[in-house]
Amino acid sequence: MRNPGRRLDDGTALCTNCTPRPERECTHCGTVARHRYSDDDGAPRCKNCYQAPKRRCGICGEERAIAARQADGQTDACTHCYRGAKGTCAVCGRFRHGRHATASDGAFHCMSCWPRPIRKCDDCGEMKPGHSTWPIGDHCSGCYQRRTQVPAPCSACGRLRVMVARGADGGEICRACCGMDAPNSCCRQCNAPDDIYDDGRCPRCVLTDRVHDLLSTEDGTVPLPLKPLAAALTDTGNPYAVLNWLRRSRSAKLFAELALLQGEFNHETLDALPQNEPIRYLRGLLVAAGVLPRRDEDLARLELWLANALRQLPPHQARVIRAFGEWHVVRDARRRAARGRYTALAATGGIRARRLTGKLAIS
Repeated sequence: MRNPGRRLDDGTALCTNCTPRPERECTHCGTVARHRYSDDDGAPRCKNCYQAPKRRCGICGEERAIAARQADGQTDACTHCYRGAKGTCAVCGRFRHGRHATASDGAFHCMSCWPRPIRKCDDCGEMKPGHSTWPIGDHCSGCYQRRTQVPAPCSACGRLRVMVARGADGGEICRACCGMDAPNSCCRQCNAPDDIYDDGRCPRCVLTDRVHDLLSTEDGTVPLPLKPLAAALTDTGNPYAVLNWLRRSRSAKLFAELALLQGEFNHETLDALPQNEPIRYLRGLLVAAGVLPRRDEDLARLELWLANALRQLPPHQARVIRAFGEWHVVRDARRRAARGRYTALAATGGIRARRLTGKLAIS
């Protein structure tokens, strides 16, 4: 039961959606079809060429096409902030929030795979699918990620924020200095007028929650020895850099395993793990945060290598190599380390040379 848009000869009523539309030529691509979209001047546009009018999004504050209008106390939500229903994406195959490409029978797309119009990026100057439109210009996905993940000091207020506009003097300014900040675009967790990073929250609140989830145990609490590390990661001047490191680094993935370890956190706990670059980087972070005491890592690396090498040898060979390694190699390294002359290069070169010498002696 809807308002009739047209009546047929037999008196049957058709609603406005079911009324057949006359075929017209799209003024942009020249396609002749039954178009139902029009520009501001009334020119017909097909569904592929039509761009919905843009307004200020109440969540992210950007000028984009609105997917959900303001109603029931909710603000306008753009196509990026509107989550919509869940379904299986026809492009990536993941079960995520999204919507259909058309109102009737279009394929379901998640918001990451939603088709975007090709526009010229004002930062790189290339024709790419548009990602965002700020007062400073249109941006592709790569330039948008660069601006949001690598903030810069605002030329007006001096704060480290994402630059979205250009001031009267030509310098780039943040969204607060250009008038884009509004009460509904503040962080919903701390209510600070900051850049929105994820789920309506600022980068610092997102970083605090992710570090807590990463270092917490099954009961949801961070172990007491790891609290200095959590404070060092969250109390940073640039939370974007730590967020990128948590998402990409292999060392960050070891924090979850470290939080599940029982007992006291010490160097011996890390020595029992496979020694590689992520473990060494993790050890350096723990030492810098005050979780582990400082030690001569170059000398400790040599001693740990000798202990691991002896465990892999037969008993009759281990007796000979242990006497040579402990009384000649390690003793010389300790003497040089006491004078401050045992460097990382000496430890790396010594391990390689002794490994080759040991293979030749055993053979």
